[in-house]
Amino acid sequence: MRLGALALLFMLAATSDPTRAAEVTCPKDLFSHPESVQSRVTFKEYEVRIYAADACGERPGSQRAGVEIRQAGKRVYARRGYSFTVGYPYTGDQSADSSRVPIGTDVTGEGEPDLLISEYSGGAHCCFTFHVFRIGVRFALIQSIPLFDADGSHFIHREGQKGLILYSVDYSDLAGFPRASLARPRGVCC
Repeated sequence: MRLGALALLFMLAATSDPTRAAEVTCPKDLFSHPESVQSRVTFKEYEVRIYAADACGERPGSQRAGVEIRQAGKRVYARRGYSFTVGYPYTGDQSADSSRVPIGTDVTGEGEPDLLISEYSGGAHCCFTFHVFRIGVRFALIQSIPLFDADGSHFIHREGQKGLILYSVDYSDLAGFPRASLARPRGVCC
């Protein structure tokens, strides 16, 4: 009988993991909870909403946040993830030649307004992605650019160049230096 009671206690303890409980309280459709909107940015007929559900926990990779883009009140894009920002994730990490990229900036040089959304996956030393959207008459996702551990990535303007140029340095390989880098075998290059 005692062994059965211990097994039952063990099973109850295993199912009462606080990280699992946090996931259960996450809204199934984050975008239908207006109280979760952390920020809004508008440009002409576009509205960008950044959502964050704090009840979902802080575990990296959790779907605790979202970005929603609306054109004339209709949703044209939505994505869930760990964390989103309009523009750069950390403005303090930008170099002196970094171009500010407010909503509507022509990033591509094609003469149309664009939008930069930064996504962070959570966790130590990883991972950032820039999502670049066209927000002119027609909406389009132009490109998603994986930046890995390069939170200081930014766009710069060069004289005579249409649009902006992405400047990035990936520190992923050195994140655990020297131990992690030495343990990983290196290939021979040409």
